[in-house]
Amino acid sequence: MIEKAKFQNISSVFIISFCVIVIFCLSSVNGQDLPVSFLAKLKAEDNPNWRVVWDKETGLAKRLFGSRSKVFQGKPEDAAREFLSLYHGLFGLSPDLKNLQITESVKTPFGERVTLRQYYN
Repeated sequence: MIEKAKFQNISSVFIISFCVIVIFCLSSVNGQDLPVSFLAKLKAEDNPNWRVVWDKETGLAKRLFGSRSKVFQGKPEDAAREFLSLYHGLFGLSPDLKNLQITESVKTPFGERVTLRQYYN
């Protein structure tokens, strides 16, 4: 009976330790908050109707839809960069956005669409 109790205590400690390690690992991606926390931030600060399509391989946001963002001041490129700097963790971007370059800016009936490309090295 004592051996069984010791085993159960050891098992409980192992399970709790494992859960703490998993939670710690999941609480950070490359030193950043999880993309889900950035989605919660976006919904709280901007609009709760945002929806996201997650990339199955990276776990990052692939596409946002279901809402329009709040209005940002400045040129369309500046507005896009401000949005991305606020919610960079959704897309796995660095907060400074230094590796993004504008590739296209097109006027549409709905406003101007800015396309930024991410470069590595």
